[in-house]
Amino acid sequence: MPRRTNPFQELSAAIMAVFYEPQYFVQESVLERNPRTGVVREIDIRVISRSNPEERMLMECRAHTRPQDVQWIDALSGKARSLGFSRVVAVSASGFSKGALLEARDRGIEALHLKEAVEADWRRWLMAITELGVHLEGPVLKSVDFGVDANWGGTLPDSIALSEVVLVDNRDNTRIPLLKWIDGLLNDPQQAAQLQALARSGRVNDLTKKHPCASGMGFIVRGREAEFIPLVELVVHVDYIVSDDKVPLKHLDLAGERLLVGESPLRGIPTRVVIHEKEKKLRILLEQRPPEPKA
Repeated sequence: MPRRTNPFQELSAAIMAVFYEPQYFVQESVLERNPRTGVVREIDIRVISRSNPEERMLMECRAHTRPQDVQWIDALSGKARSLGFSRVVAVSASGFSKGALLEARDRGIEALHLKEAVEADWRRWLMAITELGVHLEGPVLKSVDFGVDANWGGTLPDSIALSEVVLVDNRDNTRIPLLKWIDGLLNDPQQAAQLQALARSGRVNDLTKKHPCASGMGFIVRGREAEFIPLVELVVHVDYIVSDDKVPLKHLDLAGERLLVGESPLRGIPTRVVIHEKEKKLRILLEQRPPEPKA
């Protein structure tokens, strides 16, 4: 079953991340299997406590033009029960019918209406602004080259999604997703300082990092786990970006929570800013969704 998403769901996930991270994992478009029937169901947003994995919340989102009805609430209740969720949240861009709100209350489901705040109200907010200046600086992954052992007799796929690649070290039988390894590489303080120095020197922006691989190291592609591909090196290509931009903001209300949300392409990458104002304190999330690099 392919994962599906939409702009309203993506926005809701970003808002939940501002509310709950880092104490919770916030995951969007998750496939979860019913432990009794084996049927796979898609979840719009799943929130799991990092300290207690049994504490799980199911969130579903709808951006329909009409208020949501009792049938949706009833379906959510059944879905949550079959998948073992103790807490359920329904988020609607158009609100709920009176019957749906009563049904949600009776079933213990939180029904939240995400709507634009009235200007007369948000003008009194702590962040009564209409745009936000954003300074971005840091490495952005462009692509990865796999230096495959010349003695390997197989054939690489024409295109490899990096999210499907898992690095394998047969010496100690360890495995790590490639993108997780790259994230650790780019966020390593020593590597980050080196990249920053190179970029600020003005000598280079398209940066290349070569990493030799010891014998026994290689990778597999999810769905083709039986085929181990030995490596002699990994070559990581990154851009180091430095930019100053402005993001226009909208003022949203979610059950009394004050939110400022903006979307803009920063350096060509779709970017969302979410600011949560509560008790004169601010929490800010900057989310970018670059196209997935290919091998």
